[in-house]
Amino acid sequence: MKSKNLFAQLKRIIRKPRHFVVPIIGVLVAVLLAACGKQSDSSNSFSKKTLNLMQSGELLSLDTAKQANLNEFNTLTNSMEGLYRSNKENKLVPAMATSLVKPTNNGKTYVYHLRKDAK
Repeated sequence: MKSKNLFAQLKRIIRKPRHFVVPIIGVLVAVLLAACGKQSDSSNSFSKKTLNLMQSGELLSLDTAKQANLNEFNTLTNSMEGLYRSNKENKLVPAMATSLVKPTNNGKTYVYHLRKDAK
């Protein structure tokens, strides 16, 4: 008996489209107003040049010689720049170095000159 009563109520709701239209319009208006609202102060966090990283585990060390797990490697990769980087054509270009270095002393000596603004 209850299922017939429920079915009859659903039939009445479906026949009256305003039951669906009013909530849908309400949701659309709320989304529109939220999108047009004033932005909060948190949007200015990019100007502070803060790097926020999320890791799945604890960082044991940020010493490049002692990195032991993937979390440390990812953090160091995202926060430090090496001597060289790859360009769009996958060719090495100077990053912290001022130029590409060629080995001397039969390939035993490399002399790197760093940028003046390197920190």
